[in-house]
Amino acid sequence: MNDINEEQLPESVPEPEPEPEDIIEESMENIVANPRIVELESLITSINSKLSDLKSVEQEYIQKVSQTKNKIIKRRYENNLKSTTEEIEANEKKLLEYQTELESLTN
Repeated sequence: MNDINEEQLPESVPEPEPEPEDIIEESMENIVANPRIVELESLITSINSKLSDLKSVEQEYIQKVSQTKNKIIKRRYENNLKSTTEEIEANEKKLLEYQTELESLTN
C-alpha cells in the first residue's frame, strides 16, 4: 500500500517567495519602528535646521562685511578728496602770491 519510496518525497516543502512589495513594506515597518533610526532622523533634522541658521548668519556677515568695506572705501575717497582739495587750495594761494609778485615785478 505504501508504494512511495522515501527518496521520492521532498525533504521539506519550500515556502513561497515573498512579493517585493511585501519585503519593502516589512523593511519600512522595521525602519520606522527602530528607535535608533528615529533618533538619527531627529538628529538630521536638527543639523539641517542649524545649517540653515548658519547660512542666514553667513549672509548677514557677508552683508555687514560688504557694508563695512564700502564705508572704508568711502572714507578713503573722502579723505583723498579732502587732502586733494586742500592741496589745490594751497596751490591756488601760492599761484595768487606768485601772480602778485610777478605783477609787482613787471610794474
